[in-house]
Order: sequence, then structure tokens, then C-alpha cells
Amino acid sequence: MRQSKHQRLTEWWRPKAGTIFSLLLFYLALWEVPFGEGCLLLFFSAITLLGFGFLGYLLNDLADISDDQKAGKTNIVSGIPKLLRPVALLFVLALALFPWQVYFVVDTLTIGLIAAQITLQVVYPLPPIRLKRFSAVAAVTDALYAFVIPSVLALHTFELTNSNIQTDNGLHQVFVAFWMLAMGVRHIFNHHVTDRFNDLKTDTPNLANTKSPYQLRKFIESIVFPFELIGSFGFFFCLLRYSEAKPLIPILLLVLAAAVHLVPRWPLFRVGFTKTSSDSFARIQLALYSLGLLIWQAEEYAVVLALFVLFFTDFLTHPLVHFVFERTKRIIVGLVGKVVSWPSLWFNWTLYYFRKWFLNWSEERNWGEHYQKRLQDFHLNERGNVAIFNWNYQKYSETYIHQQRNSLDYRLEYYYGTPKPLFKLSAGHLVSQDEYLRDAKYALLRLVNADVDAYERRLLVHSLLRDKTQIIVAHFGTMGASLSEVSMESGIPLVVIFHGYDAWNITQIEPNRESYKTLFEVAVAVIGVSKDICAQLQKLGCPAEKITYLPAYFDLNQFNFVLPKQTEVTTFLSVGRFSRTKSPMLLITAFAKLTTLTDNVRLIMIGTDDGESLYETAIMHCKALGIADRVTFKGSLSGLEVKEEMQNASVFVQHSVTTPLEGDKEGTPISVMEAMATGLPVLATRHAGIAEVIEHNVSGILVDEYDLEDMTNCMLQLVKNGELRSTIGSAGAEAIRNNEFVRDNISKFSNILDNHKLAK
Repeated sequence: MRQSKHQRLTEWWRPKAGTIFSLLLFYLALWEVPFGEGCLLLFFSAITLLGFGFLGYLLNDLADISDDQKAGKTNIVSGIPKLLRPVALLFVLALALFPWQVYFVVDTLTIGLIAAQITLQVVYPLPPIRLKRFSAVAAVTDALYAFVIPSVLALHTFELTNSNIQTDNGLHQVFVAFWMLAMGVRHIFNHHVTDRFNDLKTDTPNLANTKSPYQLRKFIESIVFPFELIGSFGFFFCLLRYSEAKPLIPILLLVLAAAVHLVPRWPLFRVGFTKTSSDSFARIQLALYSLGLLIWQAEEYAVVLALFVLFFTDFLTHPLVHFVFERTKRIIVGLVGKVVSWPSLWFNWTLYYFRKWFLNWSEERNWGEHYQKRLQDFHLNERGNVAIFNWNYQKYSETYIHQQRNSLDYRLEYYYGTPKPLFKLSAGHLVSQDEYLRDAKYALLRLVNADVDAYERRLLVHSLLRDKTQIIVAHFGTMGASLSEVSMESGIPLVVIFHGYDAWNITQIEPNRESYKTLFEVAVAVIGVSKDICAQLQKLGCPAEKITYLPAYFDLNQFNFVLPKQTEVTTFLSVGRFSRTKSPMLLITAFAKLTTLTDNVRLIMIGTDDGESLYETAIMHCKALGIADRVTFKGSLSGLEVKEEMQNASVFVQHSVTTPLEGDKEGTPISVMEAMATGLPVLATRHAGIAEVIEHNVSGILVDEYDLEDMTNCMLQLVKNGELRSTIGSAGAEAIRNNEFVRDNISKFSNILDNHKLAK
């Protein structure tokens, strides 16, 4: 995955520079450095950190241009002209050294540390030495120039430059070096693990590729992390004598941070390849504690706090900040909108009534270009308000739900979501549109042991009543079962549509037997998309007088009749999700047998997985049967693309079956009816609703479920007989267009809604 330049810079700036700034802020607080002097120290420290940081990035990217291109990683230097690259390096080096020229005090140790820093930054990436080639040495080197030397150099420079800071020995610097070395090694190990796949592409040495991540994790837990804590404890204890109380608080925080990883067996510390509590302490908690002391001493340090939060934390991207910002923006926009709209509304309605009462203008003339919309609003108010519920919003295999929704002549609201349909299409999540606040509300409900189901149900009821909903439509029986209490509490009638698995699959029926019983009592109408399902619903306990047969909707007008093309190659087309009920593997097996009998055939399969992981299995099955070159998998396509494929195909095939263990079945497959409407001859199984819309050997050809030999023979018959294909295709198109349940689907469904919706 390609990283942006911003991501790369923040990955360096926050963990590395942030840790060093935390140490510097602690120094300022410990010795109570005045605001003016403290700001100068921090300002010049930021300059040198930026200089050394950019120097490291430029040198690394200069050496890794070709490797980064192979791995698809961002490379800053590749975008700089070759002649300007030395200039850029000299500029950032001058920037890094500038503070010692104008402000910082220098001694021999300072010069040695600066020289070591520059040397390591050069020999780490650049040939001929290129320490980066030796993964173990590289880890230590990276820790030295990224953490150890900058932190020791920064503390030592502060002690030399500011007279307030006085220490009598350098033991604390030894401990901080220990601390930073362990932290740096741990960070580079983390980087090696997360970047190991990119390094494999470029053949870059990586400890996680020579040693397993498990071994690295053991090393971190047993050696690196314990030494990191020892170094940090030692650093604070060495500074205890310079202030009686101040260092004790961060030491306690460090103990708490480390305690998160304690377990009762060796290794004592559980540390993964992610940020730890000690990272958070070193980069943020210590800084905030120090800034609190500094602000107590001088309120002006609040400016430094604001800058630290801005540059070294994710505070501005925190969900709570986003929520407050969005809510504030919404309030302001709403208030401004009202202030602006009130005079306009007052003027428009005054003008409207003046024209109506004094000038006797007609409604059409008065409303002008808005008249048709006003008529439509009146019409929809008369038709009523309908709420449609479904688990999914736009699942590719449920186009029939959205086609029906778009064709209904009502004022519609759409609800969706799992495990509860709490997303309202026009308003977002009913609990809260903001995920952070939503999580907070659920946490509070659990904290007070509230009934979450009752709370969510109450939200749905209030939303439906607020919209003056007159009837609820639930797609799938399981959704209807979840809405039974909503219907009862709101008093709004419930219509449920069973589509297949919800009526047949025992894994759905058994857990829902009691809820189905309630559903059948509460629902005013229960629709089955096949007569087969209607019979099953009665067996499940639904009163016969509530059951209505109505296939799933599709727009006949979108599928014009096209005579099947007579071509040398016969193209079989299959459309649908890769599910067990559609048994793609059985279809492929029958087609593979066909390829042994004739050459000029191919199979196109449209669709993808439906949670059963059969898509890739089907591809593997084709390879195993040696027909991968004859079968084309097109994945999920749009409705327009599917229509084009149907118009170009020769035969539509589908081998739907009843699953042997779960007893699952389909309803009346939409794709079968769409193929018939297109004039594409259909070869399918005597399964569920398929046999209800197709008359064998008249409007289609049917075979028994699991009868692959008959399926293959019928395929061969259609390959050899172009006239048969045309005859069956034409008869199928006529049959589906004359099917009143298909042709008048929307009007029949609307009659059901009109007969049961609440009266105004």
C-alpha cells in the first residue's frame, strides 16, 4: 500500500520528535524555567529536530529510490531534480546546525554527539558502508540516531544553555540513553514486522524475514521492554534529588503504564508489534504532566500546550472533536438558514395570498414552475407513507428490492442495518449519526444495565410515528420477526415478504420458530415470492388467509425482447450469487461434460460470493476440470451490464437445488424471469418458483435437481438446434409478459398496502 508523504512525516515526527519534546518539557518543568527562556529553548530544539529529521529522510530516500518504486512506496527525493538534491541535503543540514550557531552553547561532548548523529545518518543508508544491509546492526543504528543521540544531545544542550538547569553528574543521561535505545530498537522491530512484505519485494534485509515475528516478539518481551522500563525508572530516580515531589507523579504513571503488560509468568511483559502504554507515557502523558506544572507556574505556557496538542497528538482527528465540530457547524448553518429563510418565506407567502385573494390568480399560475412539484406532494400525501425495512442497503443480489422501492407510488422511507435496522436512509443512524457518540450511548446503557433492545425498539417506534408511517414493509421473514414488537407498540400494520432462505433454511427456521409464530399473528399480510414458499408458510403456522403469492419485482420494460443470436459459438450464461442453492459447482460439472461432446461452447458466470466462499471454489473447480479457458467469471455487474450480457448470450442456465442438510431453497429467481423477458431460452431445474413460471419444453426446459446427465444432454440439444432456442426464447418472453403476477406486480402489491395501511 502506497503511503502519502504526510503519513510518512507524521510517523516520524510524532513518535520520535514527540518523545524528545516530552523530555524537554519535563526538564523545563523540573527546573521551573521561565516562559521566555523556555520558548527559546523549545523553538530552536524544533528547528534542529526538523533539520536532522529531514536529513535522515532525504538520505534514506536517496539510497532507496529504485527499491521504493518496486514496493510502491512514496519517495521524496525521486521528485527532486538530480542537480538540486545536493542543495536540498546541504539546506537541511544547515537547518539542523543553525541553532548552535546562534543560540545553543557548545562543548566537546556536543560536537561529538552532532558528529556521531550525522555520521550514523550517512552510513546507515548510503553505500559503500550501508549499515541498512545488516538487519541487526541496522536496528541498533536506527535507534541510536533516531532516539538515543537526539535525546542525550537535547538534554545536554539544555543543561549547557540555560543556567536554571543544574546537574552534578551525567548518570541520568546514561539512563535516558538506555531508555531511548530500548525504545528505538523496539520501534524498528515493529517496523520490520509491518514492512516485511515490502522488503521481500525489494530484497531488503529484514529481521522479520530472517527471524520469525514470534521470535522477535519473545526477544522484545524478555529483554528489550524490561530494559526500556529500567532505563526510564533510572532516569527519573536520578532526577529525584532536584525536586522533592515533581518526578514522583510521572514515575507512578510509568508504573501504571507498565503494569498493563504484567502477567504472572515469564516473560513478564506482553508486548505486541504496536504502540504500548509506555509509548503513550513517553510521548504524551509525560508532556501533558509537565505542561500542567509549567502552566501552574506561568499561564503563558498554555500556548505551548496548544501547539503540542496540535503537532504531536491526534486530538484534532479525535471522534469527539469531530462530533463537536459537526454539531456546532450544523447548529450555525441551521440558525443562519432560518434567519435567511424567514424573511423570504414571509414575503413569498404574503405574495401568494395577495395573488390568490386580491388578484384571483389560479393555483397553477400562482405556483408557476413549482406547480407540478406541489401537485406531486399532494398526490404523495394522499397515497400515504410507507416504511421499507431490509437487512442490507444496496446488496448487489437484491436489485428487486430497490426496483420495487423505486416503482412504488408512495412517500417512502428506507431502514436497513444489522443486527438491527437502525440506519434511516434520509437521516442516518437513529441512535446518533456520529459513531463516537453512538458508542458512548451504548456504553452508558450497558453501564446502567438498561434494556438495549427496548431502547432501540423505542427509537424505531418514535421514528415511524414521527413520519406518520401508515404501513411497514419488511423484506425477509427474519426482518419481519424482528419488527413484530415495533408494529405492536406503534400500532402500524406490518407486511412481510418471504424470499426463500427465510422460509426453508432450518438454520433460520429453528431459532425463529417462536418469533415466526408471533410474526404470523401480528402481520396483516404475508407474501411468498413463490407458490412453493406460500405452501411452506402455511406449514410453519401462518394462517392461509394472510398468505399472498407474488413473485419478486423486476421492471419488464427494462428487458426488451431480443432474438437470440445464431453464432458459431454457443454462449451459456449464468447470473446470480454464488450460493449453495444455485449450486455453481454442479452447473460447471455439467458444462465440463458438455465440452467433451462439442467444442464451440463457452460459459459466462456473473455474480460473486454470498457469504459462502463459493466464488473462488468455482474458479478452482474449473481449473481442476481443465475448462478454465471455456469459463469466464465476470463478478458482480450492474443491471445494465447484465442486460447486455443477456442480449448477447445464446442460452440462460441455472441449476438451482434444495440443499441436502439445511433444506434451503430459492424463491422465484429474478435472473430467470429477466432472461425470459429478453427472449433468452432458459434451461433450469424444477426448483421452487422456477417451475411456476416455466412450462417444460414450451417456455423453457426443465431438468430434475442434481440430474447432471440430463442437464448436459439438454445443453447439447440447445447447442445443436438453433431453431429450438428461438422457439423457446420467444415462448418464454410471451409467457413472462402474460404472467399477471409479473406484469401487474406493482399494482397487486400496492393493493395489498392500500387494503391494510392506516387510514388518515
